[in-house]
Amino acid sequence: MTISKRTRTPRTTTRPRGFTPWAPRAHTRDLIAAVQDILVQYAAQLPVSLRQVYYALVATGSIEKTELAYNRLGEHLVRARRARMIPMGSIRDDGAVVTPCSDLADLIDATDRLHDLAGHIELDLQHDQDARVYLWCETRGMVPQLARIGDDYNVVTISGGGFDSVTAKYEMSQRFLNDDLTVVLHVGDYDPSGVAMVTALAEDLEAFGANVLLTRIAITPAQAEELNLPSAPVKPSDNRRFDDDSTYQAEALPPDVLEAIVRESIEMRLDMKQVERMRTEQDSVRAALTGLLADK
Repeated sequence: MTISKRTRTPRTTTRPRGFTPWAPRAHTRDLIAAVQDILVQYAAQLPVSLRQVYYALVATGSIEKTELAYNRLGEHLVRARRARMIPMGSIRDDGAVVTPCSDLADLIDATDRLHDLAGHIELDLQHDQDARVYLWCETRGMVPQLARIGDDYNVVTISGGGFDSVTAKYEMSQRFLNDDLTVVLHVGDYDPSGVAMVTALAEDLEAFGANVLLTRIAITPAQAEELNLPSAPVKPSDNRRFDDDSTYQAEALPPDVLEAIVRESIEMRLDMKQVERMRTEQDSVRAALTGLLADK
């Protein structure tokens, strides 16, 4: 089969494409430097979302708390990443969805893959627990951070997609049917929609037959008050019942604080001695499988 040479697509815009040098003005350079400092501070929690960076800048007084400032920050960070001033992988956005396919070429490749899998195989660290714990996140951009934490306990992280994702709620409820009791730890905004979303989620999961205990672990008014997080008034257009005058975004929580909240919430609900026994068994299984494959 003959493949024709690729022809270059004519440019239809003067907007930057690919990696492009950039010489921002002094005040923008200062803003980028502040972002770089934030990324160093939260290196263990990367990638962070754009809104998390925004709230970290608001907390230090580096940026105004306005939608205009947020939008401009987004534009600046796109240019900064194209200019390689900020690593592409440090900031999470809703990227492409890629379906997996095999990249193995022969028996040697397949054997190497088996050796690698043997050394990293994972057991169910929640095996033999009284309840199975899940994380449910309102904001898709925070999923990678939460998933990295949850992986340490074999806790699945879900992003449901808001009120409309009846499919996600049904599918997860059917998965929950395998457990006597499911504990869902919810991370979301504290506003009329966020609070109502948690209620709707719990009611739907139960109505679909699951035995679920759903708990909001972030963000709560107590957390917002303790950390002096930026707030916003309730939107006049939101007619849902709400018993507060102020709202808070989950992404306003510093990433390291969020991680501490999530870890504590998970460990409170698991028998950690049993988790440690499963981690020890996991190490033994990995060693045994690696040994078996080494003899082949």
